[in-house]
Amino acid sequence: MSHPIFNETEALERMLDKDFLKELLIDFANMKELDWKVFDNYLLNNDTKSMELTSHSIKGVAGNLALTGIYHAATNLNDALKLGHLDNVKSCFEQLKYEVERFRIFLHDYLKS
Repeated sequence: MSHPIFNETEALERMLDKDFLKELLIDFANMKELDWKVFDNYLLNNDTKSMELTSHSIKGVAGNLALTGIYHAATNLNDALKLGHLDNVKSCFEQLKYEVERFRIFLHDYLKS
C-alpha cells in the first residue's frame, strides 16, 4: 500500500511555523540514521538490535514530522525486527530506502514553496 509522502497540515499543527518545519525536514534528511552504509553493515552482521533501535528512531521522528510514507515503512521494519521475522527485514529495509528517496525528491521542491 502506498502512503502519501507528507501531511503538511498535520505537521504544521505541531510546529506552527512553516520555516521551522522546513528546518526540521532538512535536519531529518541529514539524520545519521539514514546512512544506509551503516544499516547495510547491520544487515551484513545480522545486528538486529541496532537495526531495531535505528528503525525505531526513524519511525519516531518521521511520525512527529508527519512523514507518512517513511513512518509506515519504518514501522513495518521495526515490527519485523521485534517479531523476529528476519525473512521480511530486507524487503522492509528496501521499502524504507525507497520512501526516504521519495521524501528527498519531494523536499527539494517543498523547500522552494
